[in-house]
Amino acid sequence: IIKLNTQKPGLQISPLALGLSYEMKDILPDPGGKYYFHPDNTALIKMLNTLGVRHLRLGGNSVDSPNVPNPSEEDIHTFFQFARAAGLKVVYSIRLQDRDPEYARKVAKILNDNYTDLVESISIGNEPSYYKDKEEYLRSMTGWS
Repeated sequence: IIKLNTQKPGLQISPLALGLSYEMKDILPDPGGKYYFHPDNTALIKMLNTLGVRHLRLGGNSVDSPNVPNPSEEDIHTFFQFARAAGLKVVYSIRLQDRDPEYARKVAKILNDNYTDLVESISIGNEPSYYKDKEEYLRSMTGWS
């Protein structure tokens, strides 16, 4: 049971605490070339702002899925234009499985050169449990140079 006592409020939750997590595939355009996270999606921006969302995390299992393409430079810029328009901070994930250190370097450079004011952190991969085999995960971790 939840009881509301307006005469004696409890501790205030930081306005920075509320965020949402999306799959990396969600920043890719749909088959018609339209982006969900586009700065012109004012309805989504208004909804997130109304809810008090301050952070978005991009990653999920799709960041490590070989069936989902890595976002292009255009995909990344479009997403961050959206994040800027919505006033959001971002936790951005880069693929670990079937790693591509050159792609990771390129993405990190794009983020560092353009969006340091929006990026809270960069995550490499999603969850170790995505790897069904501990040895496979350890091999993946030591494959970075």
